Amino acid sequence: MIEQTIDNMMDIIAQLHQWVLDDIEDVRNANHESLLDRNDIKLANMENLAQYKIDLNNLLVQAVQNGDDVDQYRQKVDDLEKIQGQYVGLMKFQNRGCDM
Repeated sequence: MIEQTIDNMMDIIAQLHQWVLDDIEDVRNANHESLLDRNDIKLANMENLAQYKIDLNNLLVQAVQNGDDVDQYRQKVDDLEKIQGQYVGLMKFQNRGCDM
């Protein structure tokens, strides 16, 4: 269950990352309709990602309480945090660019 949650989170982050790149391209091309078309799905996926973070934390706590070795998930969680950090950085870069 923990691995599946991490995999689901990675899939969402990868999709959000691609949508940010698409947004940047649409801004360059003044394709405003495409930007608006993706907004609802991006918001839904960001909300799903937030819920998955809560679920993952709960699953890890439950595993520790059950005496399971959660160290086996360390690399995947580290990879997840790294990828998520890159996505957040891209969002911040995009937002600064829009504010100018």
